[in-house]
Amino acid sequence: MKKNFPTLFLALALTGLGCGSDRPETEASRPAAASVHKEVTVAFVPKITGNAFFEAANRGAQAYAAKHGFKVEYLGSPEAAVAHQVAIVRDLIARRVDALSISALDAAALNPALKEALAAGVKVTTWDSDVSGDARLIMVSQGTPDQLGRMLVEMGAKSLAG
Repeated sequence: MKKNFPTLFLALALTGLGCGSDRPETEASRPAAASVHKEVTVAFVPKITGNAFFEAANRGAQAYAAKHGFKVEYLGSPEAAVAHQVAIVRDLIARRVDALSISALDAAALNPALKEALAAGVKVTTWDSDVSGDARLIMVSQGTPDQLGRMLVEMGAKSLAG
């Protein structure tokens, strides 16, 4: 599952990029040819940089993006601070990235900034740690609470036995 996690995230994020208005497309509403071929940029925001889990996810995301022709920007901080994540999200809004996927340090604290991103047209997804459902489009998890709980108990028991 670990190997496929970045691929699943990116596939879902790009699926979100296809989400648009429910209004039928008309000649006037159709984008110009130049904008149709715009490079897609997806921001991939971990809880903290330098952590093996998040760095592995980034490597997978970069490989998937290279294979499928879009850009992934890995943006984070070596300090696990909500203020850093909020600042990153606000910068991404200003830069008008197409999508962002974030592993939230604090759902309640990130909700306002992520809602701003959605309102600005940024497709917001979460991975690893979620926010409120109205502050993102999709949440991608590595496993169910039951699977993760069982794994943690097994790991604890194995380390005690060793």
